[in-house]
Amino acid sequence: GDLLSDDSLSFLMESNKTELLSEMKKINETLDYIRNKVNHVEMTLGKVLETQKRQDMEIKSLKDDVCKIKGDYENIMNEVENRDRRKTNLIVSGLSERESGTVDERRKWDEKGIEALLRSLGEMNMNAVSSIHRIGRVNASKPRLLKVICRDIDSTRTLLRKAQDLRKADELKNVFVNPDLTPTQQEESR
Repeated sequence: GDLLSDDSLSFLMESNKTELLSEMKKINETLDYIRNKVNHVEMTLGKVLETQKRQDMEIKSLKDDVCKIKGDYENIMNEVENRDRRKTNLIVSGLSERESGTVDERRKWDEKGIEALLRSLGEMNMNAVSSIHRIGRVNASKPRLLKVICRDIDSTRTLLRKAQDLRKADELKNVFVNPDLTPTQQEESR
């Protein structure tokens, strides 16, 4: 067969070498382009992950805030309900307590004490009162508080307003009538 001459072979090899170098250059350019794109994607992904982490922290913080607000709301609603339940209640302190006798006898003693207190205030009478009962544990050194539940808010307000006159009566000067405050109101009052 025909063999290629050295010059032809050399030319063919040089031509292949040039083509190979050209192709390698294109491949390197493509690889550089791909590397740049990968770097850009990695950088963008890093920013996205950082943003996601920050958003996760913000979401957790918002959830905590919502839980706190929900708890605060429930506490406020409980306080409002508690105050509404107590609005016709009064607490009488310093009114003597019968230490012996049946429960019924002690209750009647307390009713007579409240009747006397109302009489001393003038136009008030037992019609303004719905119920009364002692609260707390028996203490030999001082009488327990007496919870007086009035029939309506007007009776409660009138009794509170007139209770300031108790200081004028010698036998009732150590008796005090106060609104039935919630623990929150008591703390605020202190």
